Amino acid sequence: MTPRRIAVRARAHWRRWRQRRLPRGGELEVRRFGFRFRLDLSSYVDRQLAAGEPWEPHAVRLLEREVRPGMVAVDVGANFGYFTLHLSRLVGPEGRVIAFEPSRRFAERLAWHIEANGAANVVMERVALSDRDGEAELLQGEASATMHWTGAKAPGGRERVRTTTLDGWWRRWTSGGGEDRLDVIKVDIDGHEPRFLAGAAETLRRHRPLLLIEFSQDNLFAAGSTAWDLADALEDLGYTLCDERTGRPFPSRRALLLEAGNFTHSANVLARPARP
Repeated sequence: MTPRRIAVRARAHWRRWRQRRLPRGGELEVRRFGFRFRLDLSSYVDRQLAAGEPWEPHAVRLLEREVRPGMVAVDVGANFGYFTLHLSRLVGPEGRVIAFEPSRRFAERLAWHIEANGAANVVMERVALSDRDGEAELLQGEASATMHWTGAKAPGGRERVRTTTLDGWWRRWTSGGGEDRLDVIKVDIDGHEPRFLAGAAETLRRHRPLLLIEFSQDNLFAAGSTAWDLADALEDLGYTLCDERTGRPFPSRRALLLEAGNFTHSANVLARPARP
């Protein structure tokens, strides 16, 4: 074993040890990765951050490669704001981040993180992006809220939330004087991604933003869809599907499904607008 691999394993062991020493509930305010966080220690995501381990580091590194100052970014399923804060820092004071989070519980934490970190370039919208205007039932989980629960019972209860489409929201935003520019979208909405795309087609075709989108076969299946369907929808919109770690296109649909279309884990996929 090389010294580098030994060091990597030692750091991973140390982080797991730190996580085991954390209490199983309550809140903890910490500074991690240059941000102030108020963490919920009942959540596995927050416990990982509390232990000093970044959440989804490949996705963060991809955004660091692709996002530039002055860009306009949209965070769909912003949760408590982990990616919102990263995007805010990357686009800088000349840019804009629009964070969509319908859950009352997570929106309250998102608002706290925006204020605590002085993220004045972030606009928060407490609405779910879908394929129609209306209402939907949101089920509260440990680390996220979803319209498509995969277990027997949602541990955090249920909540009625408002839904709209990105296309409709964007028309209202620009008619009110908002920036008519869109460079990058991060989407993580637990299986609702195909319906988001259906309600965003006009905006995506017009602006051609980069997409960082979650593929979770488990969640997609619960929503009546599959990873194959999501890949089809993205390709129909003129996107090339790429590995988030390398930024390179998957060599085949089989390679994509092995990485992002199985029931063992979810994966983020980079969807890059195809060249005309």
